Amino acid sequence: KIQDTTEDPQTKNNNTDIMCCYNPSHYAPVETDEERVPLSSSYVPSSTDVVCARGRQYWNHTGNKLYRGIIADYTARYCETKNKMEKSLIVMEIINKVHEFNGRFIKKERKGGPWVEADEVFAKEKITQSLRDGLSTKYRSATKAKRQRRANHDKHLDADIERIIHTNGSIVQKISDFNQRVKALNCSQSPTSDEDMMKLFARANADILE
Repeated sequence: KIQDTTEDPQTKNNNTDIMCCYNPSHYAPVETDEERVPLSSSYVPSSTDVVCARGRQYWNHTGNKLYRGIIADYTARYCETKNKMEKSLIVMEIINKVHEFNGRFIKKERKGGPWVEADEVFAKEKITQSLRDGLSTKYRSATKAKRQRRANHDKHLDADIERIIHTNGSIVQKISDFNQRVKALNCSQSPTSDEDMMKLFARANADILE
């Protein structure tokens, strides 16, 4: 018996569709830091690299200073953006900016180990945290400036009140009389209660404000 090996046209089309839809790159394993190839053992961070490490030495590194400048340029825009997709695009722009300067994000997997180039996920997390830190610093600076302005305003207001009081003869006399009464009470043999002293202050304030 001769077997019919002719493939059904419908089945052939379906198989073709399946093969066309398959893309091996879509199923490739995600690259982790451990799978990344370290840089040369003698590699020294370049002046445009962003060194992801702690310490004053790396804080003052030229590439890190450049990176902080880029973050400062994007902080306000990141703050005003509410859409998560737009925030992600800003983060990618910053990564591209670093690359435009021939820089890369580098780190060490362990203390004393070789330098490796950080993957994109790590770079995104670092940039996002830097932007948030920038916003925090911005808010702290604004709050500090606001407090300083308020303190200066209060200082000028106190000076104005003091000047008005001392140019008013009637008020000066009332304050002088009040001071004399307080001294007399302090010198008296019988102790003055806190309640009586508070009443004296209240009457003096009411008298001055008349």
